[in-house]
Amino acid sequence: MGNHFNVKKGGTLNITGNGKFEVTAGRTSSKVSAIIINEGGTVTIESGDFNLKAGTYAEGYLIPTIVDNNSTLGAAILTIKGGTYS
Repeated sequence: MGNHFNVKKGGTLNITGNGKFEVTAGRTSSKVSAIIINEGGTVTIESGDFNLKAGTYAEGYLIPTIVDNNSTLGAAILTIKGGTYS
């Protein structure tokens, strides 16, 4: 598991490099297994290598996702211009 970024309401995150990001399904009830948690901010992904790993399934595991774009906390905006996703 491992959330890399948490964008608060009104915040901004721009990813423009060749970084490698990975998230694996986690066993928790309080967080999403996501690389980016967007709580009402603006996220722009222009490049990067994003990898989702499901791991071994067990009850209570969350499905990994690249972005949890939670618009219930505000007007969360996500723009994807490039990158690789697996």
